[in-house]
Amino acid sequence: MQNRYRQITWGVAALFTMVQLLLLAHYGYTPYPDAEGYLLLARQSLEQGSLYPTLQQINHEPFIWNSGAINLVALSLWLTHSITPLLVFYALLKGATAWLTAAVARRLFGRRTALLALALYVAYPANYGECTSVLSEIPFVFLALLALHQALHGRSLTAGILLAVAQWIRPFALVFLLAWAVYAWTRRRRRAILSMALGYLVTLLLIGGSCRMRTGHFICQAQTGWMALLQYSLDHSPEPDYSLIQTPDDLNAPQRNDLWRRNTLQWMAEHPIGYLAQMPRKLIETYISDNVNFCAFLPDKATSPYLYEPLSMRSLWRDLSHPTPVQALALFNLCVYAALLLLFLVAVAQRRRRLLLPAAIVLFGTLMLLVAGHGEARFHIPFMPFIIMGAACCKRPSSSTPSHHCADSDDSGLMF
Repeated sequence: MQNRYRQITWGVAALFTMVQLLLLAHYGYTPYPDAEGYLLLARQSLEQGSLYPTLQQINHEPFIWNSGAINLVALSLWLTHSITPLLVFYALLKGATAWLTAAVARRLFGRRTALLALALYVAYPANYGECTSVLSEIPFVFLALLALHQALHGRSLTAGILLAVAQWIRPFALVFLLAWAVYAWTRRRRRAILSMALGYLVTLLLIGGSCRMRTGHFICQAQTGWMALLQYSLDHSPEPDYSLIQTPDDLNAPQRNDLWRRNTLQWMAEHPIGYLAQMPRKLIETYISDNVNFCAFLPDKATSPYLYEPLSMRSLWRDLSHPTPVQALALFNLCVYAALLLLFLVAVAQRRRRLLLPAAIVLFGTLMLLVAGHGEARFHIPFMPFIIMGAACCKRPSSSTPSHHCADSDDSGLMF
């Protein structure tokens, strides 16, 4: 049985990876606005002969972006003068993420749920096309899942190191550390919490210390959060004071970040009701759709003035009676996505204790976005493997099976 399980999971993950590579070969690179920014900054850092961020970029760019993701782009350009090797690498990571989704689900819920989670993951349309871009989600989600996989196998120090690297790529790994701390605390694994936190903090200190040695500034992650939160708050305020977002030209990126932090906290103190009133909209904008990756299949993606427009909810509604093939795929995906969300919520209600880790990740991540972030559909992508795990653990209640019983005995199944 064990060998059969391994053959299935490895075989499905390998087939999923091959499809990713074929899609990459056919559709090519997708020029998302953020990805184009990564390319520009990576080329700048290579010209200036240093890792991103360079001292010149710190002094002249308005903010520090996702350092790890940009340095991966720079590495690919430095080695081959092309991003194609990085896109191929991301396709391999996407396949590995499918396998890790099953591996983590198996550790939490058993083999049957793991196979169901793997089947849902590879069947979910939004999981295709993502590797055609250099955005940060693929390496971030891979590292976060790998960290949890290591932690569940008792290697918490390694898990903390992996989460710190994920934080360097995209500043959201703290959510997974906090969720793991809650999960481990309920199982009286206090040393595992300390071990993961130690690996996380020491690695971030090494990353930030390396940047300080190069530039004189301690930077271990992106510094865009205060700017983005302030911009969103002002854009959705009835009487916005846009002078708060403006900064003097002689400030460097860390100084601008400090100014945006002070101005954001000032605005929040002066508009507490307005700040809280924006949270429902953030929640809706974060979870309203999961169509971003289908931009990879747009026929005019290289020349489109606004890449996301054809797949926005407004455009899908407007073209509902005569959708393009890509829009039809996005509409189908919306139905699948809604079903996954519903199954996840039902599963959490059924089995609150056994779904503690996936539920904590989604809950803490959502709260962080509401409190310190802004609404954007891309932001929930790191939660999708855990939403899929929960959906796979959802089971129709019956009189013979208590609703709190879960998958350690490999008896969980989808509720259809």
